Amino acid sequence: MNEVIQVRMNGWAVMVKARIDSGMTIREWCAANGVSQDAHYYRLRKLRKAMLETVPKQSKNDGQTKIVQVQQADQIGNGSISAMVTL
Repeated sequence: MNEVIQVRMNGWAVMVKARIDSGMTIREWCAANGVSQDAHYYRLRKLRKAMLETVPKQSKNDGQTKIVQVQQADQIGNGSISAMVTL
């Protein structure tokens, strides 16, 4: 991932965490912070995709949905994000 994308994703991760920590709905937070809902969902989708690319691939797909912790300390700060993944 190039440096510009990395910097953008760091900012987007901070945005997502701020929205979650605010306790507001996505609609409320976006209106209060001048971010369109489309932009919010776009950034969230890109972050999720990048996170999923860090999960090791398994050769056998058992079709079960599992919750996994993906640590991305250098991209998200201090913490982790839970992601629901069908492996």
